[in-house]
Amino acid sequence: MVVVNDGREAITTKFHCIKCGRIWGDGIDVDSFGLCIHCFAEWAKCKNKCFGIETLKNKQHCSLNKFCKEYYGIR
Repeated sequence: MVVVNDGREAITTKFHCIKCGRIWGDGIDVDSFGLCIHCFAEWAKCKNKCFGIETLKNKQHCSLNKFCKEYYGIR
């Protein structure tokens, strides 16, 4: 369990990447699966989604913006 920004507690879990096998997250392992940020970035780039492409003029409105920020460590 972790405390989120507003002081509430949230249950967290570990996740397993269905592509590369990476494990991420905190908490208990309940066999939750998904794509890690690295495999997601690879998929997004292959599908020509924005995901860090410099020519995109208004990145704030990109639906993948929060994942792009996480991948590149942008604050």
